[in-house]
Amino acid sequence: MPIQNGNGQFARLKQLGNTVFGPFVQIAQAKPTRAATLEASLGRLEDELAIRDAFGRYHYFYDCGDADSVANLFTEDAVLVNPRGTYIGRAAVKRNYEFLMSRSGPVFHYATNVTVRVSESDPDQAHSTAFLWCVHSTGEDDRGRATTIGGAGGTYAIEWRRHDGEWLMAASRLTLNYRVGFTSPAGSTSALPPAPDLAESSTDWLRHDPDFAWPNG
Repeated sequence: MPIQNGNGQFARLKQLGNTVFGPFVQIAQAKPTRAATLEASLGRLEDELAIRDAFGRYHYFYDCGDADSVANLFTEDAVLVNPRGTYIGRAAVKRNYEFLMSRSGPVFHYATNVTVRVSESDPDQAHSTAFLWCVHSTGEDDRGRATTIGGAGGTYAIEWRRHDGEWLMAASRLTLNYRVGFTSPAGSTSALPPAPDLAESSTDWLRHDPDFAWPNG
């Protein structure tokens, strides 16, 4: 599928996210300047809180298995780049999450070190970075207890856009850098993710980066 509406954010995301920690360094160095007025300062704080709230809701919806609500936190022309490839548009993003939700039992996502920067030149655009840790279970015994528990860690780098007063994800790079105690569920080896719009994945972007310690590519 050719990139159309998502072209701009894909190019910006790739430029920003072709090293693991590049987005984190850039956002850390882009310390916000003091707002000219109290009103402007309060507006910036409200925007940052709204973005953090949307990011928290993303994790709640994900862990509750609500793919529709997750997808609705992305713009219609959103670009999602993850280890499975590049997904363009809200419908493709939703298919990605439906696939993930179908492959495990309860999942708990934790986003840490969340940093948000609202653009000073374009108040309807913002960026955020965060580290990712998740714990998930697969399989149950006869008493309904999880038989396999694993964890995974990685990173988020996100471009946000305000649309009709709501902050939505316009572009997101998600990496998985390691897994702990992971065992594939029985019968899942033949399951394939939804076909991405581009085969180019976040792993492809980062293979050259020595900070990207992902043994399985």
